[in-house]
Amino acid sequence: MTYLEQAFQSLNDIGVFEILLPFLLIFAIVFGIMSKVKIFGEGDNKKFATIIALVMGLVAVFQHTMFRGGQFDVVDIINNALPQVSLVLVAIIMLFLILGVFGNVPKFGKDKVSGIVGVIAVLVVLYIFGSSAGFGWWSLPYWLQDYQIWSLVIVVLVFALIIKYITGDSKETKEEEKWTTHLSNFFSGKNQ
Repeated sequence: MTYLEQAFQSLNDIGVFEILLPFLLIFAIVFGIMSKVKIFGEGDNKKFATIIALVMGLVAVFQHTMFRGGQFDVVDIINNALPQVSLVLVAIIMLFLILGVFGNVPKFGKDKVSGIVGVIAVLVVLYIFGSSAGFGWWSLPYWLQDYQIWSLVIVVLVFALIIKYITGDSKETKEEEKWTTHLSNFFSGKNQ
């Protein structure tokens, strides 16, 4: 075993991956959302956001450490889903890099490609978290669980998107513009 492997094993043994990182992730997400939404007004929002984020992070980690092996263990779901979500993010970045090679750089919230990729990414992330949580209705048919079929489907879709993006007309119909504008505004956080 190498020194780096021993270091990661030591971090795992003291609970960094099972306790500290999930706590920090939950705390950061809840704090960010609470700070952005400002449901408690402008004044003491940061104090309330800190307390609520701290409590939610600690409760999730406490539930995981004290009642390990439950059906809906938040930490286990996070630990199972995040590597797959990271793979989706890498795939999206690679898609945009391939499009950028051809001189077509998608702008988030301003074109059709970023809206379509956003919808697909949301659906894939929902599927990953649903299957990590053990929901039975998230399972795919047996023929779609084969990684070779998925690889073929993804390759075909990526090439189809690239070809469509490169060869597509620059003029769109009014209805398409409304649909893409609405979708782009949704993912960029703009209100209509």
